[in-house]
Amino acid sequence: MKIVNTIGRHLLLLLALSLFSCSEADEDIVPEVNLSLSVAEMHEAGSVELVATLSEAVKHTVTLTFAFEGSAELNRHYYVQYSSLTIAAGQESAVLPLSIYTVTNSDPIRLVVSIASVQGALEGSSREVELQIFKLQEEVEGVALSVKANQQYQLIRGFGGISVPDWGNHLSTSEANLAFGVGEGQVGLSLLRLRISPDANRFVDILDLARQAHNMGVTLFASPWSPPAWMKTNNNVVGGSLKAENYGDYAAHLKSFIDYLAGEDIPLYAISIQNEPDIAVDYESCDWTSAEMIAFLSEHVGDLGDVKIIAPESFQFRKGISDALLNNDAAAARLDIVGGHIYGGGLEPYPLALEKGKELWMTEHFVNEEGAITEWKEALKTAKEIHDCMLADMSAYVYWYIRRYYGLIDENGQVSKKGYAVSNFARFVRPGARRVEVPDNPAPGIHVSAYEQEGQMVVVVLNENDKAVQLDLEFADREVQRLETYLTSAQVDCLDMAQHSPVAGVFALELAPSSVSTFVSLD
Repeated sequence: MKIVNTIGRHLLLLLALSLFSCSEADEDIVPEVNLSLSVAEMHEAGSVELVATLSEAVKHTVTLTFAFEGSAELNRHYYVQYSSLTIAAGQESAVLPLSIYTVTNSDPIRLVVSIASVQGALEGSSREVELQIFKLQEEVEGVALSVKANQQYQLIRGFGGISVPDWGNHLSTSEANLAFGVGEGQVGLSLLRLRISPDANRFVDILDLARQAHNMGVTLFASPWSPPAWMKTNNNVVGGSLKAENYGDYAAHLKSFIDYLAGEDIPLYAISIQNEPDIAVDYESCDWTSAEMIAFLSEHVGDLGDVKIIAPESFQFRKGISDALLNNDAAAARLDIVGGHIYGGGLEPYPLALEKGKELWMTEHFVNEEGAITEWKEALKTAKEIHDCMLADMSAYVYWYIRRYYGLIDENGQVSKKGYAVSNFARFVRPGARRVEVPDNPAPGIHVSAYEQEGQMVVVVLNENDKAVQLDLEFADREVQRLETYLTSAQVDCLDMAQHSPVAGVFALELAPSSVSTFVSLD
């Protein structure tokens, strides 16, 4: 018995050592990890799964972090809740879901996902994976449209941009002629936004341009980026808030700008209280709450005289501030224009503002989302943005810098592709026009808006498709005998193409591939 027990104890010991040895060996395993996508190509919007797979399961967790690159943009084309992924002990794979936003342009975008770091595994053969996302185009052969001029919407104040000479962004006399002229090769802007310097001694910097624009029939309005530093809580033109005891002083500062231009026989149509009061930045700025704006509107803008008041100029047309202003009787009585910007949001109808009898102005934005600053696709996006603003009942569309490498006029003093795309609206839809009824998206990739001004009809049509589209256009309640076509595309710049006559009341027209066409009625 003793011999048997001794052998048994040895066997148990050997078994225990064997199990311990296997466990230690398992812990020493370092698997490879590979990436894959559930699909490699997809159309429009949808979702895709990023799959991380181990070469073999182990008894420890494996953690991966990812990097995202390509022409897709976070919070625009894709959304991922976490940028890291953990594969649990004993598991061979884990999934990270990616939600893909709608693709709005015709060019494919790329989302490249790569492994930034790995803990508990080796990088495998697939260090990165790539997803191609396409806009699925339907075949569009022909479109029939009927314009109903008797059904009218917002009054159009115009299309514009800004120039800030004391920030190094100045328009020369010849460049201003290009920007504000309405002839061939000119942009036709009818609005000029000016910056109100916190230093009254710098008001003179905008004088020459303001005078030239006014003499060319352009409407002027102005926005401050900051009150003078001494009026603010941080004694700095960057950040901080306007001190309540200095509200009257600030109103006097704004009035001095109005009076300065008036003294030069240059009227200012409208003035804003503050540029982008709801975003923290590291340049000239000032923070305002809705309560502060209500107090300033209610008690101090009356001192500014006969000038329209714009507020709040949110950087995303956020309604948190503007709803409060509109719903306060005293503030709403002093507010004429609800202005705002559309950086990442806010491009949508605003029924409350219209119910309160206020105009909507989009007072700043620029398109440079994919870096293709000189390419036609960026210009077509700008035209689509204007179209969307018009369909959202906005009375004004104002670009950012008129002259800039991404502007309407480039650094060489030439009208850019974006400038020509804007001119398809600005040259022909003039202040005082009314937007009228027409189907705005009658077919995939076709976007239409129509206007009447003193009996003249203007129809602007975007064709985002890569093929020509036949357009049959009629005017239900106006007699139009001739139409002139102005075309902007990758090949031509707001070119006067041809005149057309109707057959049985219908104009047979052609929309060039990837283009903006403006049809103007002739007497």
